[in-house]
This record gives sequence, structure tokens and C-alpha cells, in this order.
Amino acid sequence: DPTTTTRPQPEQNVKKYVKRVIAHPLFFNMSRGQAEASLADKPIGDLVFRPSSKGHDHLACTWKLFDNVYRHVDIVEKDKSSAMSLGTTLVIANERFEDLDELYTRYMTPIVEHVKALVKHRKFDSKPAKEIHARLVAEKQQNAQVIPYAIGLPTDEASTSFSLYYLPNQRIRTERINVTPKGLKYREFRTTSPDKLLIYFKQHCQEPLPSALHHAHQQQRNGSQSSSWGAQHGPPARPAHGALPYPPHSRGGAPMPHTPSWGAPRAPYPSALPSHAPHHGSTWHADSPSRQHYHHTPSAAQPWLAR
Repeated sequence: DPTTTTRPQPEQNVKKYVKRVIAHPLFFNMSRGQAEASLADKPIGDLVFRPSSKGHDHLACTWKLFDNVYRHVDIVEKDKSSAMSLGTTLVIANERFEDLDELYTRYMTPIVEHVKALVKHRKFDSKPAKEIHARLVAEKQQNAQVIPYAIGLPTDEASTSFSLYYLPNQRIRTERINVTPKGLKYREFRTTSPDKLLIYFKQHCQEPLPSALHHAHQQQRNGSQSSSWGAQHGPPARPAHGALPYPPHSRGGAPMPHTPSWGAPRAPYPSALPSHAPHHGSTWHADSPSRQHYHHTPSAAQPWLAR
């Protein structure tokens, strides 16, 4: 991952950098700490280019993801005419750019726009994860027929992947919304719209994670007694994040009542509240005409809490 961030360090531990002579309005000779300080009162998405402590064949881009949250992007310089000159090819991961203007326009600008769309969304919550968890639990206690969820800031200091928290039963689950120049990614679904991503999430979050499916299929190919679906050969191991690679109503071959079937067709989640549905404040109720009860027919869509 070319993106990193740092906590404030004692002055004696700050890495040194080599001053560069680069003619660009967003380039400044400063350390990463100084770069963060210069962006403290700036809007989300503001950035500076600066020298890198990794050497004269690297630059860094420091940008403001949120208040007191910064990311540092490593830029590799190639095709340099001299040690101190700016490379005519700039590389971030596998992306190549001819100059800083192209990098700014084609890489940084779209990432910033996608981040802004997420933090402006009504389901975004900038509070710490523990506080978000407590709020979701409280909402679940108020109405057990809904599945509360929220978008949170990245918890990994070296990532731009936002957290997606939801509470389908008694355990908080966390998945990731990856932010790239091309858009937003949840599991294998890609889009530039947070609303479309959340609609897909609501329709598919109860399905197994792609990694869990791959693991289960690999076990089946290797002749393991575990099976990717059903209980014909016994359930596979529980994957990460508490997701199950088999229907919860068929664990060990014994049907479990009051759980919707994953194998049945799922009703699509509506993009807007139907005019005939009762509206109680800002909450989707599972007993409305557009939402069947959570513990009802296998084909019923999951109930969701929406503000």
C-alpha cells in the first residue's frame, strides 16, 4: 500500500529529508509533521507534495482525509536525468504518471472526491468505533427487527478503506469500503455512488465473504469433509468477521427455525420509501407493506434501519 500515516514523533526521531528544487505550486520542502500542521485548518482533500525521507528517488504526497486524519502517499520517481531532478515518470503502486499535474488530476483528485462523498453521506459517523458500536447496539435494542449500520473512518492508519459496521443479530460485524481513484469497492462490487454501494451491501451482506467461499471451495477440491454450502458433508470452519460460508438454517444438517434462507431469491432493496409504506420518523419498519417480517418467508428481504 503506497499510503501511510504517522503519529507525532519526538523531534529527535523525525527522519531527515533532502531538500529538492521542484517548480510546482503544491510542492514544499517540509517534513511530514510540518505538512500535517500546514493542512490542519484546511478543508478535507487539501494536499501538499514534499520530499520523502526514503531518498532522492521518492516524493511524498500528504493529504487531509478528515479532521486530524492524514495520509501520506509514496511516489516513486523514475527516468531521472540527475539525482536531484524530478523523474519524468512517477509511479504510485502500479499507476504511472508523466508529471505531478497528471498525478494530481488522475489519481489524487478522484480519491478525494470519493472520500468527500462518503463523509458527507447521512450514514457516516466520525466517532470512534466503540461509540459507533454502542449506538448500533442501542438502536438494535429499541427495535430488534431492524439491522442498524454505519460508515466509519478507516481504522487502519495506513489505509483509505472506510469501515462499514452493522448489527444483524447480537454481534457487530465490520467490513471495508475501499476507496480508489476508480471509485468505491465493497467486496467485489464497484461503483462511484455511496447509495448504490449501500443498496448492494443490504442485499448481499448476509452472503459469505468471497474469501470464505474460496476457502470452502478449496477444501472441497482437496477432498475435505467440509462443504462450501449446505450440511451434506458438515459445515466448514468459521471465516473472518464472523461471516458463515453456509446457510445458518442448515448448520450440521439440523434446520434452525426463524432464519431467512440465503439460497432463495432475495427481494431488491428499494431506493426510496414507497408512498404506501407507513413512515414512523426515519426508520424502515419490517411490518410495512414493502418489508416482510425478518423471521418470515425465506424470500423476504432483510429489514434495515435508515435515518
